[in-house]
Amino acid sequence: MPIIENGKSNWSIYVPKNSIAADKTAAKELQTHLQKITGTKLDVVTEKSVGNKPAFYIGNTKLFNKHFAVSFFLCTFAPLNCSLKSEH
Repeated sequence: MPIIENGKSNWSIYVPKNSIAADKTAAKELQTHLQKITGTKLDVVTEKSVGNKPAFYIGNTKLFNKHFAVSFFLCTFAPLNCSLKSEH
């Protein structure tokens, strides 16, 4: 499943509802670098607005804690089989 293809994406970057500064910085950095690579800017949204869209999860999100027993900060991909593809 491509993350970005031909300048379009249905992916978002999710941060916890009560995210710390490091979460926000990491999300912004990911957003910025993906935009530099592909020309497409992904939305950064709080976890409370999570829908059925695929996403990068930054920080100590509820979804991360649901699927992994350890509690530490990590950027995860959902789903894990993903790629970047761009004509940019």
